[in-house]
Amino acid sequence: MKSESNNLKVTRITMMVIAILGVVLACLKYPKTNELEGVRNQITATNKEIQDTKESAKNASPLNNQSNFNLKYSEGLVQDKVNKGIKMGLGGLKNTQEYNDHKKEISALVGENIANKMYKMNGDPDLTYDLPKRKSFKFLLTKNTVVYTAFERVTNIHDAKVLAVVKYQMTDGNSDKVQSEHLCIAHLEYDLTNQKVIYSQLTPFYKSINQ
Repeated sequence: MKSESNNLKVTRITMMVIAILGVVLACLKYPKTNELEGVRNQITATNKEIQDTKESAKNASPLNNQSNFNLKYSEGLVQDKVNKGIKMGLGGLKNTQEYNDHKKEISALVGENIANKMYKMNGDPDLTYDLPKRKSFKFLLTKNTVVYTAFERVTNIHDAKVLAVVKYQMTDGNSDKVQSEHLCIAHLEYDLTNQKVIYSQLTPFYKSINQ
């Protein structure tokens, strides 16, 4: 009888211990109110960021029906600017003074990076140059520069990708006779809404020596 009473006592104590442990574990696992509030705020902020990103992408898309933006017209303006800037920079100017006088305009059309690169390409590639210090060399390019421009499929009117393939000719500097023909490729990024160059790079990749 006494043994049975002890068993009941042990069982009761064990159940109490289990109950207490359950309460402790529940308290440990249950997040505090301020932690829950922090999680909710983070979720709200993340959802807002996602929505803002979607809205920005929608507004920047030329497919946005709410916009009156004329994509073809804007692309045409950029093509004219790129053609003008490259033709002016490669063969359209006769000396360093002229190039310095038009450098700001060329930079606005095709970017400062391409403007500086084209200045060097006008002269003998082996000669050093330094446009800011106004050093000069003989210009050897002809005016027969040809430019082919095209756009990648525009998905963002604030960052349109433009590609230009350029063919230009170089004389020997003593006559108008063409000594060699060159090809280069220009990569530009344009904000179509304000017709502004974001990025530009020009890479020569082919030279043909005339016999």
